Parts: sequence; structure tokens; C-alpha cells
Amino acid sequence: MLANSDKMLRMYGSGEELQENLKIYMGFSSDGWIGYDPIERYYSFLTEFHSLKDEKFILKSHMFVILHNTLCLNLDIVKYADIYNAVLSIFLKSIDAQNAGKLEFVKRADADKLCKKLVDELGENGIFTKQRHNFPNFEQYSTLQISEAILKIYEKFKTLIFFWKDEYSQLKTIIQNFLVENYPNNVEQLNVAFGVSKFMVTYVEGIISSYPDLFLPYDRKKNPDHPITVRVFQDSDNRFVMKSELLNAINLVNPNSKKYEDINGKLLTLKYEWISNEFGDQIKRIVFLLVPIDRTKHAAVPIQTPSGGHCVLAADALLEILNRLIFCHRIFQKFQESTWTVLSAHLAQLVEFFTTHENSPFFVTIEKVESIEVSIMNSLKIYEKIPTNFVRNAKKDGFTVQNLKNELANLRLTELFPEIQGHAEAVYFEVLKSKKQEFLRTCDLFDAVEKCLLICFFKRLPNLKLFLHTQNACHRLPNLYCNHCSEVPKSQKFKETTWKDFSYDGNSYRYSSPHMETITLPDDQNTSLQPNFLQLKCFSSECRYFLLDMDDHYALSCPEATDEFFEKTVANLETFQKFYPKKKIYIRAIPVEKYRRDETRRVFAEEVLDLIPVVLRQQHTPLKKNDERLNNYRKNWKMPKYSVKTISLTDFWYILEEFDVDKSKITIVPDPQYEDIAYVMMADFEHRYLKIRSPFGNWVVRKEQAAFKIFESAVCEIDNDTNKCPDYANGFELRNAVKAIRQCLEYDEGSYIELKKVEIMNSILRNQNFPKESRNYDLLHRLKMMGKDGFMPMGEFLSEISKLSFDNYNREVMETVPETEIVSLWKFYEWYLNACLKGFQGLEEDLFDIVKVIQEEIPFRIPIDDESSLEKMEPKLCPMGSFFSIKREQNRKDDVDRKIKKKKTPKKKADVDMAPESPDDTQKTLVPEEASPEIGINSSNLGTSEICDEEVSEEGPEVETSTSDDIQQTSPIKKLPVVEINQSKNCTKCLRTSEMCNEAKKELKLTQNRLEKYEKKAKRTEEVEIQMREMELEMKRMKKEIKERELEVKKKDTENEDLKRSVLQLEAKNAKMQLAEKNHSISQNDLLEKITNLSDQLKIGKDRDEMIHSERIDELTAQLEDRNEKIQLMELHLQNSEENLKLEVREKERGFEELRAVLSIMSNEMESIQRDNRNLRERIASIPEAPPPPTVPDHFSEGQPNHPIYSLRRFQRIKDSFDQKKQLKQAKEMVEKMKSCTDLVEIYHIADYEYYQFEANLLKYVKEVELNIQRIKEACDVSTVTPLPDIPEFSKRLMNLYWRIINKQPITPSEIEVSDSECFICTEEMASDQKTLQCQECKKVTHHKCASKWLKINRWCPHCREKMLDPEEFPNLGQ
Repeated sequence: MLANSDKMLRMYGSGEELQENLKIYMGFSSDGWIGYDPIERYYSFLTEFHSLKDEKFILKSHMFVILHNTLCLNLDIVKYADIYNAVLSIFLKSIDAQNAGKLEFVKRADADKLCKKLVDELGENGIFTKQRHNFPNFEQYSTLQISEAILKIYEKFKTLIFFWKDEYSQLKTIIQNFLVENYPNNVEQLNVAFGVSKFMVTYVEGIISSYPDLFLPYDRKKNPDHPITVRVFQDSDNRFVMKSELLNAINLVNPNSKKYEDINGKLLTLKYEWISNEFGDQIKRIVFLLVPIDRTKHAAVPIQTPSGGHCVLAADALLEILNRLIFCHRIFQKFQESTWTVLSAHLAQLVEFFTTHENSPFFVTIEKVESIEVSIMNSLKIYEKIPTNFVRNAKKDGFTVQNLKNELANLRLTELFPEIQGHAEAVYFEVLKSKKQEFLRTCDLFDAVEKCLLICFFKRLPNLKLFLHTQNACHRLPNLYCNHCSEVPKSQKFKETTWKDFSYDGNSYRYSSPHMETITLPDDQNTSLQPNFLQLKCFSSECRYFLLDMDDHYALSCPEATDEFFEKTVANLETFQKFYPKKKIYIRAIPVEKYRRDETRRVFAEEVLDLIPVVLRQQHTPLKKNDERLNNYRKNWKMPKYSVKTISLTDFWYILEEFDVDKSKITIVPDPQYEDIAYVMMADFEHRYLKIRSPFGNWVVRKEQAAFKIFESAVCEIDNDTNKCPDYANGFELRNAVKAIRQCLEYDEGSYIELKKVEIMNSILRNQNFPKESRNYDLLHRLKMMGKDGFMPMGEFLSEISKLSFDNYNREVMETVPETEIVSLWKFYEWYLNACLKGFQGLEEDLFDIVKVIQEEIPFRIPIDDESSLEKMEPKLCPMGSFFSIKREQNRKDDVDRKIKKKKTPKKKADVDMAPESPDDTQKTLVPEEASPEIGINSSNLGTSEICDEEVSEEGPEVETSTSDDIQQTSPIKKLPVVEINQSKNCTKCLRTSEMCNEAKKELKLTQNRLEKYEKKAKRTEEVEIQMREMELEMKRMKKEIKERELEVKKKDTENEDLKRSVLQLEAKNAKMQLAEKNHSISQNDLLEKITNLSDQLKIGKDRDEMIHSERIDELTAQLEDRNEKIQLMELHLQNSEENLKLEVREKERGFEELRAVLSIMSNEMESIQRDNRNLRERIASIPEAPPPPTVPDHFSEGQPNHPIYSLRRFQRIKDSFDQKKQLKQAKEMVEKMKSCTDLVEIYHIADYEYYQFEANLLKYVKEVELNIQRIKEACDVSTVTPLPDIPEFSKRLMNLYWRIINKQPITPSEIEVSDSECFICTEEMASDQKTLQCQECKKVTHHKCASKWLKINRWCPHCREKMLDPEEFPNLGQ
């Protein structure tokens, strides 16, 4: 095996060590894991499991193993034993297959009792010898040809197996081989084989029916005393259970409890310590079995899942995948450090699946592990032909640290990880400690290479390193330094606390008017948040981003506060908390991906470092002066210029635990501007960036979005027409664009880049690489000019794109969409981006890292389906006045006075130091939606509303604010009822108010027209600004070149001066050398005299040394003699011990000889017993057969209506009458017809719900009929039949509505609405003591059980269709 393993099994050591690992790996219980032959016997190992109460259990599937081993016949006793054993194996495995997908255990004591009974019954004089077998007459087939006889006999044997499968057809070959040997003389032996097999089948059926708890699945009615078990897995000091297994067990105890299904190959776990507090009395009936996690040297032992599959822990799955990538596929030898971004993109599946979102260990199915490995290798197919090296064998006397470094270089791992040899020494000493033999071997060299590479790999991918920590697997790599493991807090007072999290999914947020960066949380108080930067006139180096709520504004509404005091107080969180100690702490979390938003949220590292000392002061545990942990984090998180670092929420959690922070004082909220800009990016083609404010106040974008923008401007905005741009059509080299994109991607994961830098990179690329005549005529620019609401025929788009170099993509599009179809511009925009991406991908050998990032960023620009989905994404707006409204009337006037003073003080441009904005971010002043023309305007209210609705500009000093003559500012005053004409005739005041409303309407129309004009002007000015910026960049570049030339000239002058100085120095050295030669000749005589004196001194020293040396030799010889005496004594002692050992060995050999003699005697006795058995069987065979017993008639009289045959026919007719597809189709047509005849949304809801109920009832009814048929077939007893449920049909309410709608009769609202006293789902009246559930959106109340059943199928409210989750299945962790 070692020789034929492609040199890979050397990592396990010797053959004996490999065998030990295989025994451990095969120790898990499964016959179908590596594949099995259905006619062969079971090869499972019987494994005992101990409960927490020290009771012994075994797997229920092992009971079939016990039956098989007990009933199996020896081949030496009878000739037909192979046929009998094959039938036995097929029969038992066919029954065992019916229990597949159910993991159940039985008590070992019950199994031992059954084994004792089987041994007693099947012993020497047992039931097989006493029973008279009813043999068939196979001799009638002896006259046929052998092929026909084989088929007849084979069909007869098939009747013994109730659940026959095609894979059991190997039985035919066994019968054929048996007959071919001596046909037709051996037909009689087949008669005996069939008779014994038939008796065995009936005997096994009797055993199973007598002991259903040991063989059949759990049934509350048939075997209610069956033990319900759940495994408790133990990995070092951690104990946990599978969540799905525990909830399935609870569901067996209480069928009304919730179920849980694992998703995407992940099996989540729960800590065993939490179970008793979480579930209480629900787990009293459950027995918990302790199961340790076993591992071999390089692989974990698979664990059986509750559904019948197999899985391993997530950390083991990750390390196994990496082990195969290192040694089997050797992918790390095919890349260099410069191509690390490409390799990391190929391995991104590991980061996406093994996320840090799960804070507890979880399992991964074997199928998912294999699929991840296969998908990674499929993406790396282009690297298959690159030659690689195998790990070389170690020397007989082991290997050294230098040998390990040489081996790392031989495997070319130093090209990808130059720092890998620096870890060799530490890893070497670790491997040296764990060696199993005298010298280090080749298997130890494999371990050392793997550990060195994994340390470098996890340091490059910190998210996977953090994943190991969340899975409690950091100890698997001792040399991999883990910050969270090393920094254990001394106090853990607040370890069990948790923060309040307002996630993106499942919550609806309201925002202020666009670009105002204000968000309202969906809590009970409607908390509104706004960044502190909107309250500042200028930004200083001390300013840091934090969020203010309404309570903070109340605290700042002091009239005595000066502007200087206000600026210092709101500068950062620390100064504001000192001013207002009760400040609530908010931190924003920003998603990285569009679809996995909650899992990929990250927070700014700088905001985390600002937050920690503030919360520690609030909980009265401030940091000590000598505590350098925050400074160490700042050093480790230091980023290059123009970039900002973020960390994951899991990292944030562990850092808070390190400082023992009370997490309940922290609230995680969305970014106030993220949703607004994300919507604007899709709604407006011209909007370029999904930008947010950094902790320092400037605008930043994600590194992936920066790469996408460079790709769009450098590739997509170029006219690819072969006639206009022939260089690009022939394959224009875009190395500068690739270099710029990869420069963005080289930043740390989750990094943000300043918007200013991205714009400079874009303008440089556009100016340097592409001609100006190729711009503004490209297809992308023309699509943007048409607007988001435009449409275009497919044929016109194909004719446009056919002019470009996208032939392959053109054919793909033509095959999917007809040319006559009218398609939205959104679709064309997406197709064009993908076409450009394909063309860009073919320019270089491997751009997988860039292509993957661009593909993930395209969905941020495209709506999911169409414009309707875009309207759903539009953020809900709330009036700005609600944010600044103060509850107490006494503070309102002071607040207004302070704001009036601030408004009167003019703003100077020199005082405003805002961050530079992109050219697209022009200021737009909009009229709030609440300002309706129907509102009665009051001059007194208008002044205060203008003060309350001050808008903060985004652009800073570059954008001029519009005057009151240009844009009318309207206040968000509550709407009043519309004034009717009849009432206005009776009152002059009403006439005035109606005139004022008409004037307001006219003014609104005028302002809207002006706004449109200003928007057009703003778009024109954008182009001018872009050109001006490009000119400025060119001027800067020219100045830089001039400066560089001046520096070069200065360098040359300095070099000339240095050369002159060096020449002068050389001349001075020559003069010194000449003088030295003269002095040397003079001093030679003196040197000779000194030499003679020194020679005399040396002779004297030698004599002394010889004396000392001789004395030292004498001492050493004396020591050697003493050691020799000790060695002789040791040898004598060893000889004595060897003699004692030889005596013991002789005594043991004598005992072995005595045992062998006893065994020989017992073997002789066994032979004599076997002979007696053979003689007895021959005598039994010679006895004539007994007459057959009276047969039961096949047909029964009509007077037996309760006979199983009649019941079976009745149920079969019921089954045949219910054609599910036909009835479901009729019901669907009826519902659709009902929907098509009305426009009422409530009718749609009622019809859909009735259809779902009908479908479920129909499936339940048919399934119950099939179960009754199966029960009658198995037991032949009518008493086992269960009553059928009600025949599925629509409710009377739906039928009444159906005929009223078809007949076009009017329907009153009372007929389609359900009162609050009735459940909206089941329409039954709700009692006061019943548990109910209320929708947060429409406030409809339903039974808790009805809502639970509904939410298991649908994730939305049945009335309003808003998102809604089952609180039991998804509890609110923030409460």
C-alpha cells in the first residue's frame, strides 16, 4: 500500500502506524461509507456509547450485525452456505435500508438478552435441527436448459426479499455458479438452501416483531418505551450537541415543537451547559450519550449525522482541505508572492464558507467538504501542467533545521512565502518533542513542512485565523500566535452580556431627506441618529466620527453654550462623554457583500479604539495609565496612507471580552447614509460611488468598489469600435489598469480607500492609457445618457455590440433573448459590463482575482429583478423636524434662540475645512413630502420650521448654497384636512386659506421647474469640473517632472563634487604610503630585535604549557579509570537483569506450551463434535418428508368484509381515485381564475392560503392511505389500520367568495376581513388565555400555533406580506 500510494502515505510513517490510523478511521459505524457489497456480511465494529448516567448503548443498526453473525452458516458444514449467507445478507440489509436516515440507539443490556436467546435457540440442538423445512420442488426444472432453470430458481429466491433492489442481482451469479458445477444433480441441494432460507426469513420476522424497540424506528404508539437519545460530543474540554439532533429528539417527545433543518452543509451546535437552561423540562425524557471526537494523524473520524450522512468538525474540515491542497494537489508550489492575490481569489471559497459569523463549533458534511475541494481545483485547472516537487525522504539519522529549510526551498514554497524559513526552527523543535522513534523520519518532515506553510497561510488570511479561534482549534498549531488566546482578561464579570443589534435583514429603517445622513431605528422610541460631523463647521485632527441621538441634542440645547464650546464638545466621543456622562454608545456596522449583509458586517477599527475607554469609564472600570493594549492595537492596525482599516464583528466581540467591556451598553446600528447611497447608485446611472464617512470625516469607499470603478473607467468607458479604436480592438495592453486594480486589492481585507485617491487614479489612467477621442462615444456613455427608465429593442443592442470585440458574448445573448423583445436598459447595462469583463479576462493568462471582485460588485449597480424591486429598495423618508423636535416645551424657545444666533453668524469659506468630494456629489435641495399644497400656512410656524430644518451641505466650501429666491424651503408641518368649496363660500377665512393653498401650489410648481433647471446646470458643470480637474492633474504631473529633473541635476552635481573629493583623498593616501615605506625600511632592524625577544618568550611559554598539559592528562586518565569501573558494575547489573528476563521468558514459554496442548485437545474435541453433527444431519436427511400442512385458500367469501384482503383493496381503490397532480391542477386553476376576476389584494391572500392548506391536506390524506396499505401488507392485520383524516376540500368561505366573484356580485369588506377577535389564518375565535402573535407592520393578531405553521413555509405576514420570522425559531438576541 505504501509503495502504490503516489508517495503520499509516507506522511503516516511505517506500515504499522498506517494500519493503526486506518483502524481508528474505520472505527465509526457505517457500512455504506466506503461502499459495500450487499451479498457480503457486515464489517462494522460494534461500538459502545456511555450515557452521562453510565448506561451502555449501541447503535440500532448494529442489531442487524448481531443477527447476521448469529444466523450465518459455515462454508465447511454445508455446500449451499454461500447461497444462504447471500440471502441472509440481502434480507437483513433490505430491512436495515428502510431505517436509513434515522440515528437511534438501544440499550446494551437489551441487546445482550436477545443475543443469549438467539444462542439458546440456534445452538447445537436448537431450532434449525428441530424444525421440519418445507422444501420446494426444484427438480421439475432439471429437464430445462440450464439458463432457463437459473431464471426460474432465481425468481423463486427473489420472493423471499420483500424490498428488492437491482443491486441485489449478484445473487443470480451465485446460483448460476452453483448450478454450473454439477447440473442437474445439485438441484436437490438448492431445495434445501431455499427451505432453510425461507425458514430464516420467517424466523427473523418473528424476532423483529417481538422486539420492535431493537429493530424498528421509534413510534409513539407501537414502541413508546423506546429510548430517545442525543449525543454529547466532547472535544478536549468543550461539550456540545448538534442542534438539529436535539430539536428532532424534542420533537419526538413533543410533536408540536419546532423543527430545525441544516442549511448549506453546516450542522450547528449548542453548548451542553446551555441546554438545561434553554429547554428545561423538554429534555427530561432524553438520554444524553457522551461521544469523544476521534482523529487520526491527518484526518478526523467521520461522525454520523441525524439524517444518515457523515460529517466532521469545521476546523478539521478546513485543515483536511488544506492538507490535500498542500501535498496531493501541491498548488502552493505553483504561485509566487507577486501572484498571491490571484491564489487568494481562488481560495476565497474557504473564507466565504468557514466564516467567523458562527461563534461556536459546527460540523460540515463530507459531501460539502468534497464539493469545496473540487470547485477549488476546477478553478485552478490552468495550473495543472506546472511541474511540482514531492517531499524528499529524510536521512536515516534524521534531519536538521537546515535540512528543513532546504526542503522548503526545494518545494519552492519560499517563492510564495519568503518568510517561511523563519518559522523552521520553532516548528523543528516542536516536531522533535513529538517524535515517536530515536531519529526524525520522513513523516516528521511532512508534519514540519505542513506546519510551516499553515502558519504563513493563516497569517496572510486573518479571517481564517480568527475562524480557528472561534472553533477552539488554535492549539492545533502551537506556533501560530493568537492574540485572543494570549490576551485572557483577568476579570470576566461582563462575559455573558451581549449588545443590542439592529441588523439589516428583518428591520425597516427610515431616513431623512436625501444626503442628510440621519436614520430612525425601528425600536419602541423611534430613536433617530445623526453623525457629529454635521454639527461641526470645520474638521480638526481631533475630530472623530460618532453618532448623536435625541437625548444628546437635548443635552446640547443649553443657551449659554458658545460656538467654541460646542465645537470642542462634539469633536469626538471622549469629549462628549465627559460633557454628558449618560451618553448612549452607538457604533455603525457596514456590510461588505450585497446578499450576505449581516454575516459580512464590519466596524471601523478607529471607532472601536475610541469606544472602549468611554464604555469602561461608564461601567466604572477605567483603563490604567500603564495599560498599553490600545496603543498596541493601534500599532498593529496601522494602515498605509489614504486607507482605513475595518474589523469583523467577531473580532470586535473578542476585543470587548479582552477588556471585559459591558456589551449591553453598546448598540450596533446601520450606517446612516449607506442605504440611501446604495439606492441612489441603482436609481441613477451617473452616481458613481457607494461612499461613507471614515472615522476622520473624509469620504471613503471599499477597496473592491475602487477596483470596480477603475475597471469601469479604464475598460467599459472606452469606445471598443474596431473602426474608431483599432489598437484596442487588436488587443490593447491594459497592464496599467491591471496594476492599478491589484494595487487596490493588495490592501488588507475590509479596507477602505479615500475617494480622493481613487478619483486621481482614474483620471491618470484615462489620460495616460487611452486617447481622448475614444471617450464619450462608448456604448456605456450612451446607455447612461438614455436614463434608467429607458427601453431598447434587443436587435438594436445586438447591432451596437456586434461592432465591438465581443463576438462570443454576442452569440450567448442571441441564444437567450429574441431580437424583437423590448428590454430595460438595466439589463443592457449588466450585459455590457459582463461583456467587457469577458473581453478583459482574455487579455492575460489569469485575472481570476480581478474578475471575481468585479462579478461581486456588479450586483451593487443592478436591481434584483426590475424597476419594481428598485422601488421597494427606496429608503423610507422621515421629516427632519422629528429629529430636532424637543419634548419639553420650556426648552423649545432656548433651542430656537440658539439656532437663530448660529444662523445669523455668517460662515466664512476659510473657516470651513470639509473633506474633498467627488464631482458627482452636487448639492440638491428638495421639498419634503410632508409639505403638501393642502396645508394651511401660518407665518409664525414658518419661521420656526426654517430653523428646525437647517440642511447641512455635503460639499463644504466648494458648493454655494441657493438663496431663498431660488428654492422655497417648506416646513414638515402635519397635514390638515382639505378645505371643501361649499365650506369656503360660508366663511371668508376659508376663502383666504384656499387662495393661499393655490398660491402655494403655484410656488411649488415654480420651485420644481427651477430645481429641474438647476439639476441640468449641475450636470453641465460636472463635465466642466472634471475637465478642470484633469487639467490640474496634468499641471501637477508636469510640475513633478520638472522637480524630478532638477533633483537629477542636483544629484549629478553632488556626484561630481564627491568624485573630486575622492581623487584628492587618493592622492593624500599615496603620499602617506610613500612616507610609510620609508619609515618601514628604517624600522626593520628594530623589528628583528623584537622578533628574537618574542621567540625566546614563546619557548618559555611552550614549556609551561607542556607541564600543564601533562598534569591535565593525568587527571583525565584517573577520571576515565573511575568511569570504567562504574561501567563494569553497570554491565554486571545488566547481565543479572538479562538472566532474570530469560528465566521469565522460559516460564512464559512453558505456559504457552501448556496452553497449546490444551488447545489441541479442544480442537480434537471440536472435530469429533462436528463429525457427530454431520452424522446427525445425514440421518435427518434420510428420514422421509412429512405430509404438507393444509393450505389456506386464496379466495375468501364475501361474508368477510374485515379481512385484510378486502381492506387492502378498498385502500388501493382510494389511492387510485386520488390523482394528486390532477386535483392539485384543478385547485390551482380554480384559484387562478378567482384571482383573475378581481383586483382585491385580500382575495389574493385568502386564495393562496386556501390553496396551500388544500395541498397539505391532500398530501397528508394520500400519505395516510399509503401507510395503511403498507401496514396491512406487513402485518396482515386490520387492527393496525389508523382512521383516515377528513377528505381535503376548500373551506365554505372560499367557495362562497368564489361563486360571488365568478357571478360578479359585490363583496363587502366584512366578508374578506377578519376581526381582531378572530385568527386571520384559521378564522377561529381567539380566547383570552391563548398565546397570540402580532405583526409589527399591519398589527394583525393570529394564533401563535397558526403563525408558527405559516412561518415554517413562508417568511412573511399572511396579511401584509411584509417580512416576518417565527420568534421561537429566530429569537431576538438583543432582548
